[in-house]
Amino acid sequence: MKNYILKISALAFSAIVATGCLDDDKYALDPSTTSNVIEFTDPNVPVSPSGSIYPAWLRAYPVDQGDQTFEQEISFSGPNSNNSAISLELEVDEFALEEYNMHQEIGLYGGDPLEGKSYELLPADHYEIESLSVTIPKGSTKGYFSVTVHPGMFDLTKSYALPVRIKTSSKGALSAHFSVGIFAIVIKNKFDWAWDVKIGQSGWAAYGIQDGGPLVAFPSPGMGTATTGPNTNQCANLAFGGSLLPGIDASGGATQFGAASPLWTFDLDMVGTEEIEGQTHEYYQVILVDNAIADDGRGRDFFLDPAATAEENLFDLNVDAPDDEDGKAKVVMKFIFIQNGRPENKYTLDLESWGPRP
Repeated sequence: MKNYILKISALAFSAIVATGCLDDDKYALDPSTTSNVIEFTDPNVPVSPSGSIYPAWLRAYPVDQGDQTFEQEISFSGPNSNNSAISLELEVDEFALEEYNMHQEIGLYGGDPLEGKSYELLPADHYEIESLSVTIPKGSTKGYFSVTVHPGMFDLTKSYALPVRIKTSSKGALSAHFSVGIFAIVIKNKFDWAWDVKIGQSGWAAYGIQDGGPLVAFPSPGMGTATTGPNTNQCANLAFGGSLLPGIDASGGATQFGAASPLWTFDLDMVGTEEIEGQTHEYYQVILVDNAIADDGRGRDFFLDPAATAEENLFDLNVDAPDDEDGKAKVVMKFIFIQNGRPENKYTLDLESWGPRP
């Protein structure tokens, strides 16, 4: 475990302003009695566990396509319109990342650790921020800053993050927690693809879920396996948005499961290779599946199906096929989906890549 050396005064200040971490009631405020707040907003679901002191959002990029730029939104959120330009000053806040990591690993203010992923500070020469001064124009509620990262410089064994704080604003109150963004930046691993999906389930017929029979196609664009580390990938539900596990209901319709997002771990060591019609196929084993979403009281979780055959939970990568060719990667994932008070739901995902994940 890391030895954390902390500035007590800074932690004490954080404790004063931290009233509920990310579970605060900022979205339940009475608009008639509140002022607008300045905060980071992002359409993507945070990868930080529920209750984290700050939100963490993930950006994943290929290592071989040069510099990559992302634009991040800052919002003047609330019931009031903006009748003047708002000037913001940002800073890269290493201490905020230290707080975030502490929350995951050892807990904060006497609380339990959240046991989420922690990150190393992105080295200064691995990125460029266009400007730390941002303006939200008069009449608008949105401002933006851009970050360019240099994936070719990344150490692929490390998980980096860029912590950015909105330091000052000429108008509006700074959100206690959403005025800091932890931007996790990873290089897409070889298991990161967009997939055509066929689904099979067995065991939850009593709950309106498909039970046995042929595999059923999930609607296009299917799902993705989004990089979270060198050999870990989380479900990305491309059809519905977000990260929830896709499913099929008893009528054959598409659905998804709340508080359930598989996180797969792959063995980085090949378990075999084969020449098929002059093209090289590499094989990698799926060795673990966990739920990336914190338990909401239902006890939803996953584990690999011990009855899977040698050909299942085996990732097949055709290294000679173009990246945008259908079927460059294939895998049949067999795992068990569990919930308190229910029998096991034996789950099959038959995946064939249709291209790089968007």
